Amino acid sequence: MTLNDPLLGNNSAMHAEKKVFYLNLTILDAKAAVKAKVLNKIQERQAKRHVKAPKFVQTRVANRLASVASAVVKPHKIAEMLGPRLEKLLPYLLREKGITVAVDMVFIEDTYVVWELQVSYYLFSC
Repeated sequence: MTLNDPLLGNNSAMHAEKKVFYLNLTILDAKAAVKAKVLNKIQERQAKRHVKAPKFVQTRVANRLASVASAVVKPHKIAEMLGPRLEKLLPYLLREKGITVAVDMVFIEDTYVVWELQVSYYLFSC
């Protein structure tokens, strides 16, 4: 199943007669996420290199780059990026759990994102 699968919910799948609920997300601090992403990228690149720097040099450079990146990437930028991505990803992730939903991002401001979800089908198992 891909993100473009027609069985996944999309914005046009909302039905006026069915109830909806809202999922709210506020990003408080993005430093740890940005730092983890930078460290991961650096480790991936180091693994591809033929000549490797000493471990202590790798660690110092990675920590410094992560600090700089976390100072530059603010939480509102992550919210702007994450909002549309999760709008497409939530139906896919919930479909794997047996729940079919339609998702629509209805609000985004600064670090606050709101999605409207409508459940069309769920497979209940005990």
